[in-house]
Amino acid sequence: MSLEEKNKAVIRKMVEELNKQNLTVIDEFTALDYVDHTNQLRGRENVKRFYTMVFKDFPDFHSTVEDIIAEGDKVWARYETTGTPASGKKKE
Repeated sequence: MSLEEKNKAVIRKMVEELNKQNLTVIDEFTALDYVDHTNQLRGRENVKRFYTMVFKDFPDFHSTVEDIIAEGDKVWARYETTGTPASGKKKE
């Protein structure tokens, strides 16, 4: 399997495990000094706290990979995420 295919598999596994609300996948695939500029998160523990809130607020959270491209050690993924707010009111 090529490096690109291995890296795509990592993304797919991470999405699959997060769909199961399995936060241990973050320890497996996220660097200790990870930075998420979109959500203003630093480090694994903050990523876990973020997903814990997401899963609480959207109990049926689900992501689907729509496109995935890999070149060398870089991977780009476009995915759709859905979920119904815990309050039961669907967001438009």
